[in-house]
Amino acid sequence: MKIQVDIVVVEEDEVAPEQKDEMLQLQIACFADQVTAEEVEEDFNRPPVARVLAYHKGALIACAEVFKREVDYDEQAIILGGFSPCTREDLRGQGIGTLVCKAAMNYLEGQGCDIAFLSVDTERESHPLYERLGFKMLSKPFIYANIRGERRESEGGMIAPLCSQQLFERVLRGNAQFALTPEPGYW
Repeated sequence: MKIQVDIVVVEEDEVAPEQKDEMLQLQIACFADQVTAEEVEEDFNRPPVARVLAYHKGALIACAEVFKREVDYDEQAIILGGFSPCTREDLRGQGIGTLVCKAAMNYLEGQGCDIAFLSVDTERESHPLYERLGFKMLSKPFIYANIRGERRESEGGMIAPLCSQQLFERVLRGNAQFALTPEPGYW
């Protein structure tokens, strides 16, 4: 049975405190078994520019924080967008996550982002939702900085083209490691 979902994209400065609280509770439920509180504080520190909220009968059932930053790849400036989606576990597999991801990608494209980046669980062999949206796995670990500026590597980086197929191909096929620095954190 397909449920009716209302998708709303809210600029960060317009997000109500209640919406932030709802998102936090949903994110805790979605990621509690995958990420420790220490990892969140150390590594995921990044300010969102917007949020995608999916409601069913007034209840938040899925969401994504949306991020944007400029990075350099092999001496090429790239406007990078990204998002961290989550859907209530009992409602997964119904296309709600796809709607949230598409709304986030449309927002980022409208913001002029060249490519989108996601960090995914490398324990899974495939990521069909993200692959259907055009994401490809990076062949090397990506680099990020934690809140103290310490550079670290992580597996599971995926990218998709938004406004620049050329930059997407350059990063995907390039020899250099992709870095989310100089800003701290990743999503």
